[in-house]
Amino acid sequence: MRRHRTLAAVILALSLLVTACGGSKSTPTPTTPSTTEPSAQKPVEKTPATVTVWSWRTQDEALWKKLQEKMDANNEKITIEFRGIKSTEFDSVLKTAMSGGDGPDLFTARGGAGTKTYAEAKQIVPLDSLDLKGFDKGILEQASFEGKVYAVPFAVQTETFFYNKKIFDANGLKEPQTWDELMKTMETLKSKGITPLAVGGKDGYALCLMVDTIGATFLGDQWASDAIAGKTNYADAKFVDVLTKINNLQKYAQKDFIGTAQRDARTLFATGQTAMIIDGIWAVNTYYLKTDPNIQLGSFLAPPAKAGDPVRLYPYVDGGYAVNAASKVKEAAMRVAGYTATDEFAQLYADLFAEIPGNKNVKFDAAKQPMLAKAVEQKNAVGLKTLFRIRSPFDSGTPDISTSLGANLQGMLSNKQTPEQTAQALQKDLASWYPAFKK
Repeated sequence: MRRHRTLAAVILALSLLVTACGGSKSTPTPTTPSTTEPSAQKPVEKTPATVTVWSWRTQDEALWKKLQEKMDANNEKITIEFRGIKSTEFDSVLKTAMSGGDGPDLFTARGGAGTKTYAEAKQIVPLDSLDLKGFDKGILEQASFEGKVYAVPFAVQTETFFYNKKIFDANGLKEPQTWDELMKTMETLKSKGITPLAVGGKDGYALCLMVDTIGATFLGDQWASDAIAGKTNYADAKFVDVLTKINNLQKYAQKDFIGTAQRDARTLFATGQTAMIIDGIWAVNTYYLKTDPNIQLGSFLAPPAKAGDPVRLYPYVDGGYAVNAASKVKEAAMRVAGYTATDEFAQLYADLFAEIPGNKNVKFDAAKQPMLAKAVEQKNAVGLKTLFRIRSPFDSGTPDISTSLGANLQGMLSNKQTPEQTAQALQKDLASWYPAFKK
């Protein structure tokens, strides 16, 4: 008997299925959910919310307007209120607001120590629940604390040697493949009355760019990892060698370079008064192409000691989008953060600003943006995974590595101290607070 009931039930189910399929052309009759159905089956109604966003990048207003359009199209019912704050004032304004409970729902946090500070204070929330597949591990680590990601990286900066192709071509020069070839190129230019290298010696940060660029190739990931672990330090012979190379470059710089600001050094290069400069990729559109839209730029990474040896690039996270733990609309803020982690947002960022986004799944038109296209390719192929200066663990104490290194480099390039003394002074400053160096 049970067998006949089961068979009848199957026949009835099949007949209902056939009826449903055969009636697909007719207009379905809306059904009212039964009061016995679980409420979880009902569509979740999104509550309208306003998400405040603060950034030191005042130029980002156009970006957030574009994102607003995207979210509106997806019926997110979220209104984004963007506030751009002067970059030199942003950190103090944000810190005061966050401490007083008046901070924004979402904000741009500096990479490295800038993110760690807020994460350590539990003022921002982990974002590991977001889809972060488009970000390399090394990039995410610069927006992480204790193994958790606390900000969605929005921009990656890289550093390199830029050169004027017109000057190189006129003097039969090519991109150097070894450090000795670079020195010969410098000598050739100098012998022809051309200043080889623009140096902004007045600005410590500009001199630090030289350490990053040259150190990327000559130190590499393993040295950086060993330094972080305390297995080596900045008085090590390898780091002294990097400083010695920088010290040897001063004879190829413009006259009185130690008193030249980086912005003035950029002008010298952009106007063809020097053949090369060590700078960040952000300077291409912001300075060089603005000064001379027709400038013929080329770039190369610090060449190695031997031809064929690996070259490396120093990439670092400019900042990331963090969600305020005290936000009254945290769920909506998390949805906004989720949008910033998408490939689509990264491409939008790249197209608007001609900068490298944190998400690697972007494309640049090599014909229109050759320097950026090359930087993206280099970042993905030979970018350092472990950093030893900006956005490294050595950037989070007092004195931080950038402050100490910049000041000591100025002393070295003013011939007041040797590369060895410069390295020892830096190591002493870091050992005053960095745990692995205090053992």
